[in-house]
Amino acid sequence: MNSTRHKTNKLTAAIGLLVICSSMLVACGGDSSDTTAGIGGTGIVSGQITGFGSIHVNGGKFETDTSRFDVDGDTSADQSDLAVGMVVRLRVEVENGVFGSTALEVVYDDEIEGPVSAVGVQVGTTKDITVFGKIITIDEISTLFENTNFNDIAIGDVIEVSGFRVSTTQINATYVKETVEDVVYGSTEVELRGTIDQYVMGGTTFEIDGTLINFDPTGMTTEIEVPGGIDNGLYVEVEGVIQTPASVFAEEIEQDDEDFDDDIDKISLEGVVSGFNDIDSDFYVGSQRVNASNAELNPGGLILANGLNVEVEGQVTGGLLIADEVEEE
Repeated sequence: MNSTRHKTNKLTAAIGLLVICSSMLVACGGDSSDTTAGIGGTGIVSGQITGFGSIHVNGGKFETDTSRFDVDGDTSADQSDLAVGMVVRLRVEVENGVFGSTALEVVYDDEIEGPVSAVGVQVGTTKDITVFGKIITIDEISTLFENTNFNDIAIGDVIEVSGFRVSTTQINATYVKETVEDVVYGSTEVELRGTIDQYVMGGTTFEIDGTLINFDPTGMTTEIEVPGGIDNGLYVEVEGVIQTPASVFAEEIEQDDEDFDDDIDKISLEGVVSGFNDIDSDFYVGSQRVNASNAELNPGGLILANGLNVEVEGQVTGGLLIADEVEEE
């Protein structure tokens, strides 16, 4: 992580280029065989990388020879900076409701980077570790590890995590990389995100999940990209330097809004179901609100439930993803 880089609200610029259109939604697959003239636009494919030779996400294969890459804020990055297991967003052209075969843009941003403060007991193939108050579930089989492994992660290790949010404080890790073997207070760079709490107007501190965030409200040493200013209840991403086990000096604070806009023609979203009560009620996949009351379920006998990992396809209307298909991953 480069704490001095200037992030550009990740997909904000990309989404600003999207063309509003109405399209018939069909299954995702990275298939560009439908070349007949028709309604076109742009879609988003969001999920973990399962392979390369192009890039494989959500069952689709997308060419990246001409893609723009943004890897954790580095727009000079390329595909070699990515790894299997990382959760990415692809911007892909859509023609007649079918995703094209080329990724126009590939964006990766880790969920959290910081020191491990607790390691739980293994249960089956999984165990929980804690980083900045976030409970991160790692799996001996399905989580991909770099510079470390399932058994070697220890308190004090600084790790980068990519994965799917189960809640604002819980992440199912798909990729874990050890970036520093031992934390060094006052110099180790970290990254976390969460909801602002304990902020007093005009002050220089707030909390995220119990971690104290110190910042410079003048903007001289803290770059603040929060329209309307810092306030309690805002979901933000913080990059900076760890000062103590429970405090960070923020070099950058950015409002983090990862929901999808209505002007995206088609979405393929992988994530974990939460807030589910019944098929006729809205629920969440990650931070995106979903309605699947008229969706095709795959397999046919699929029973949706909280904690289930799924891929959802559909279109966003008024902030709600109307699902055409929900498939168990």
